[in-house]
Amino acid sequence: MDTTINAAQLADVFALMATALRSQAQPDGSRVSTPPAGDGLTRPAPNRLALRSSSIGAGQPVIINAARFVTIEMCAAITGLTRSAINKRMGRGYWIEGRQWRRAEDGRIWIDMQAVEKWVQGMP
Repeated sequence: MDTTINAAQLADVFALMATALRSQAQPDGSRVSTPPAGDGLTRPAPNRLALRSSSIGAGQPVIINAARFVTIEMCAAITGLTRSAINKRMGRGYWIEGRQWRRAEDGRIWIDMQAVEKWVQGMP
């Protein structure tokens, strides 16, 4: 199983997540429309294809839900922190076990992204 993610795939994942979040944020369920970029000041975003998997079948988009708990590697990809920076935050007690991160029964560490966001918001 290949677990590497390239930058284009990650951008596609974030674009899909942003679209899903925008549609959920509308109280009446309407979609957010983006104004056309015809003023010359902004350029349109590049059209990206949805992330696809050959195991599902050609042309079938992969649906990805935002996860509350993610691995250290995924947390690093989402936040831009290095794995060692995340480990330092856990080791020095900035991120507390049971609050910002948890250890599963198999020993794997899972980061609670909601708790990390609250931790960041509480910073001066």
